[in-house]
Amino acid sequence: MPATDCREASSASFSGFGFSILNRWPYQVHSMDSPCQDIEFESFQKQVADRFNNLAAVDSDELLSISWIGKLLDAFICCQEEFGLVVFKNKDFLNRHPMDRYISEFFERSIKALDVCNAIRDGIEKIKQWQMQLEIVLQFVWSTPIISLHERILEESRKRDRRNSCGLLKEIRLIEKCAQHMNESTDSVHFPLNELKEGEIKERIRELRRVYGAVKDGLDPLERQVREVFWRIVRTRTDGLDSTRRPNSHD
Repeated sequence: MPATDCREASSASFSGFGFSILNRWPYQVHSMDSPCQDIEFESFQKQVADRFNNLAAVDSDELLSISWIGKLLDAFICCQEEFGLVVFKNKDFLNRHPMDRYISEFFERSIKALDVCNAIRDGIEKIKQWQMQLEIVLQFVWSTPIISLHERILEESRKRDRRNSCGLLKEIRLIEKCAQHMNESTDSVHFPLNELKEGEIKERIRELRRVYGAVKDGLDPLERQVREVFWRIVRTRTDGLDSTRRPNSHD
């Protein structure tokens, strides 16, 4: 199922349930034959509200996690079972007009929940494929240093002085620091310059010249390396696919 279809199906399903039989009952219970029915329906709706309020009250770190989705599905299953019991025990009342029409509309809308289930199942299959790829990485001896390197890069990106940076490259950080130092130095300049201030500005200029030289000397080779890596990946992938598709030849 395409991603847009999944989102549309999910949105339509939950909006359909929102405008379901549950919204009709408070206006219909006054016509019931027995106060027990009133109490039963109110109790059912309160249980539904409590379950989903608990799910909505979780921290943002837990929201949409695998465990949270599992709790959401458990709550939905419990609500479905309890709703089935309510319908079974109040057949006479629910078969009357207009409740019979509301019940029919509710079950028609519940079909849309099947689209949500299909979308979740497709997502689980994709995650399983990723899991298989991760297992390939984790079983090799080079997995530990690569994961460690990845964690170090992530840790570096989360540092406070890197959040507003233009990139993670060391030279970019040095350029930003040099520019900041130059701005601070020139903002407080008063002419004529004294020897201390003149020496400070000259040192900032020398620092900026060193950074500029490192960038100038390193960018072209880096660009060539990136281009080489790009085409190496393309060739390796093409050769690998050709090798696996070609039948074995015995000389």
